[in-house]
Amino acid sequence: MRRAHLMMQLEQVGPSGHALAMSLLGNTDDAADVLQDAVATVLNVRSFDASKGTFKAWFLAVVRNRCIDVMRQRRRRPEVDIESVDTAAEADDDPEAVAASDEMAHIVKRELAQLSPEHREILILREFLDLGYAEIGKVLDVPPGTVMSRLHRARSALADRVRSYG
Repeated sequence: MRRAHLMMQLEQVGPSGHALAMSLLGNTDDAADVLQDAVATVLNVRSFDASKGTFKAWFLAVVRNRCIDVMRQRRRRPEVDIESVDTAAEADDDPEAVAASDEMAHIVKRELAQLSPEHREILILREFLDLGYAEIGKVLDVPPGTVMSRLHRARSALADRVRSYG
């Protein structure tokens, strides 16, 4: 893959990589370090194989693996700042509806941050980064069927937590 083309692809997937790193590590500095390491790895290794999936899924797998390394090294539970993930509701003319939507978005962010790292990770990949089941499978190194069952459990866990507000 030509370097210019690779740089263009990295620019496109960089924000998704940063959002994933933030959701897993919960710290802006750590996420930036991981993203920088992932980009350096991609630029130096260049082991992407298009026949095995998308560049985005491959890059997110690199980011995820580096996050896991960081978490293992520090032996601490990640503190999550879900604010890094965009959940903005569409603008509405009704101020009450906007306020209710903003409140619900805040509740969902807070409860998402309290989920287990496995549940939070799969929800971020699917719902916020819009990866398909096959791409998530590549990132997590699991079959698509496993992705579907884990995603179902994660959605149920989040729904149970959010339901307590209703």
